[in-house]
Amino acid sequence: MPLKKNSKVKAYEQTVIPESDGFPGGAHPRENAGLIGHEQAVERFIESYARGAAAKGYLITGARGIGKATLTYALIRGIMRAEREKRLLTKEDVYSSEQDDIYRKIAVLSHPNLKILRREYNFDRDKFYSGVTIDNVRGLKKFFSLKAHGEGARFCVIDAAEDMSHGANAVPNALLKTLEEPPPNTYFFLISHREGALLPTIRSRCVRIPLAPLPENELKQALKTQPLFAHIPEDRLAKITAAAKGSVRNAAIYADDAWLGLASAVKSLLHKGGEAGAMLERVNLKRNLTESGADMTEKFDILRTVLLNATADTARFYALHHPERGQALFLLGSFFKTVGNLLKDAEDYNFSAYDIADCLTSVINAYISERIKGYARR
Repeated sequence: MPLKKNSKVKAYEQTVIPESDGFPGGAHPRENAGLIGHEQAVERFIESYARGAAAKGYLITGARGIGKATLTYALIRGIMRAEREKRLLTKEDVYSSEQDDIYRKIAVLSHPNLKILRREYNFDRDKFYSGVTIDNVRGLKKFFSLKAHGEGARFCVIDAAEDMSHGANAVPNALLKTLEEPPPNTYFFLISHREGALLPTIRSRCVRIPLAPLPENELKQALKTQPLFAHIPEDRLAKITAAAKGSVRNAAIYADDAWLGLASAVKSLLHKGGEAGAMLERVNLKRNLTESGADMTEKFDILRTVLLNATADTARFYALHHPERGQALFLLGSFFKTVGNLLKDAEDYNFSAYDIADCLTSVINAYISERIKGYARR
């Protein structure tokens, strides 16, 4: 269990620190013993591995929560098991749910051949750093200077890769030097939810493996492996699955009725209009932001996800059923950009839950007003 600094008594106390590459309420991807779905991606990787054509780096791309990190850790465990037994990698290795010593060491971050780069927790400010730091990347030099345990392959996982895109590119450029001349028998796995944010030189040195959202039947299988969904009735699970759009992370968010209610409320407001303040009050946005168990950084991330999904669903509806209403699609894009700026300011300036709810009310009401004006001009 991580140790958290208590600045008042200048001591350390035991507590659970959120991990930036996990998601609220769910098992961490490296703790998922089995892999569900993504067979084409697995077959593509095994083919390149069998040919001895394994790349310096793999870029695993796709929406958040669809299994990119789960796939990555399954591939790493599979390679380690195949190497230990001195044979070729198979699909059975990757999809195995065996909780052997390799699984256990990776799950508790004690395997000496694995290095993970991610946003670390800032104890002084009680929040995550805004990105992967230059010191994190430079730490790779020490990792690679050590002899590999058992002379096996070494692995570096970066989750998420776009978290390096800050600091005038100093961080990704530091990684680029290692990617260009990696130590032998080394694999880099870059996990990205927004590959467009990565430097082209980083992308060009990796084999891209895109993942699609999980189909509903596979998503349901994946949810049943998560303790969070163990006692959720089938009818409610069906609603969560439909709203999650193939993402286990989205499903974990919508397992909380308050967030699922907010998503429905925002979609209704964007589509049908109404008085945003009264609607947001009915779904208890202020209370949920105040009382939710997640830390504030996670709450902002969850709120951003809910609002993005609601906006995207509304945009899809207009694109499919009312393509003549291009003004609505334009306004939706503007709406989400405004919301993104609002949430950034809220985090930077420590807005209260009441400030956020009031600002969001104003932004939604402004969107509704502009949309009505746009329809009136037609």
